[in-house]
Amino acid sequence: MKTIELPETPRQLRRMLARRLGIGALLVGSLAGGLAYWVESYRVEQRTLDRAIAGGRHFESPAMQVAISGEKAEHPAIS
Repeated sequence: MKTIELPETPRQLRRMLARRLGIGALLVGSLAGGLAYWVESYRVEQRTLDRAIAGGRHFESPAMQVAISGEKAEHPAIS
C-alpha cells in the first residue's frame, strides 16, 4: 500500500496545493467548456433547422408558385 507523503517545508506545501488546484481547475474548465460547446452546438443546429424549414415554406407560398410556373400574374412585381 502506498503511503501518503506529507510536505516537509512550506514551499513543498505550496507546490503541492498549486498542482492540485491547477489540475482541478483544468478538469472543471474542460467539463464546463465541453458542456457549453454541446449546448451551443445544439442551439445552432435547432436554429438552422428552423430557418431551413421556414425557407422551404417560402417556396410553397402562392406567390412563389406563380413565379415558378411562369403564368401571367395579376401583379407583375411578383413574377
